[in-house]
Amino acid sequence: MNAVFTKKTDEEVQMHYGDHVFLCIKTNGQVFLVEKGKIGGQIIGMDARMVMIETYGETPFVGHCLFTYQTSCLPWLVGLMYGKNKTLL
Repeated sequence: MNAVFTKKTDEEVQMHYGDHVFLCIKTNGQVFLVEKGKIGGQIIGMDARMVMIETYGETPFVGHCLFTYQTSCLPWLVGLMYGKNKTLL
């Protein structure tokens, strides 16, 4: 299963994974995955192709998967992977 990052104007980035839609909230250098108002997991690693996630709840899961994204998410993803104020140029 792959993850898909999407972003609408004036909203937080969302990560779609299976039947779940998580808001991605950056806090103190971590990215928490919030679903239905509760922290449902976190992103624990990422590179240019794969994202590693940990989910909590009834069926906890730690794993990695390929991801795709909308172009509107690119600045957020670059900041996450390479640090603040970085670009791909």
